[in-house]
Amino acid sequence: MATLKDIARATGVSLATVSRVLNDDPRISPATKATVRAAAEKLGYRENVQAKVLAGRAARVIGFMASQLRGTWDSEIIRGVEDAAKAAGYRVLIALYYDDPARTEAYRQLLEQPLFDGVVVGWSGWKWRQESFGAKSAVYVDLWPDEPGEGRVVTSDHRMSAALLLDALAARRATRLSYYGHGNRNSVETARVEAMRALCAERKLAFTQVSPAGHSLAETARGLAAADALVVEPGVEYAKPGSAGPARCIAGFFDGRPEDLAALFPRAVRVVQDHYTMGKAAVGVLTDMIMGNRPPQFQYVPVSVEALQ
Repeated sequence: MATLKDIARATGVSLATVSRVLNDDPRISPATKATVRAAAEKLGYRENVQAKVLAGRAARVIGFMASQLRGTWDSEIIRGVEDAAKAAGYRVLIALYYDDPARTEAYRQLLEQPLFDGVVVGWSGWKWRQESFGAKSAVYVDLWPDEPGEGRVVTSDHRMSAALLLDALAARRATRLSYYGHGNRNSVETARVEAMRALCAERKLAFTQVSPAGHSLAETARGLAAADALVVEPGVEYAKPGSAGPARCIAGFFDGRPEDLAALFPRAVRVVQDHYTMGKAAVGVLTDMIMGNRPPQFQYVPVSVEALQ
């Protein structure tokens, strides 16, 4: 295995300079950094992280912890986290616990260890608390606990999301809004439905919330007129619609329209959330906290709306 001395010999720089480059010292020039890192990669150098931790030096590792991967949006969040972490000189451990209490606790204890500088928390079915990771800095992506404590949150501006969606529905002549979903299973659902209810009141639009527990999505949709809009909560459970014709109403979705609803809702719009940017922003906030700064409690990532064909 290559050593720091091997890299120094291959590049012609001092051992101290090699060490500074591998610890991302800002005083070293970009050209020298590129030369040393290229030599390290060519020689197959592997950093001894355990030795660094035992010596009390930063290992530059962050954790990403989530319940599971729900879809492409979660993959985009992780991609953003990994890209931003790499650019900042950090490595990422991805820990998925699948709502298993024993697995959750094992990962929580792991992420408390000195090896980790901080934690990004993604989709979570667990009631995270700020003290969950001890003194570690924590940033929540898209979902957040009722009391984030000293943690920070990166998410969409849900009032803006609701306003853009209502504008798109109104442009298609919708005058009454129904929201199909629970609206309170997590922080995002609560923020969205409260924003839509408040905006409908401001705009003097009829607003009705329909519970999935007592009403079929297909029957609810087919009971609406062309001037009605039906917003379908992401992740809500519904029976797949039958073979009857498409609904007359226009539908609104956050993130995307499930494939099995395309025939039922040929007229639809969706809010486009940039989950990749959310992941990158979460790392930016986390590294800011690691450096001892106090960024705002919430950071919002812009959204847009598009029509679905």
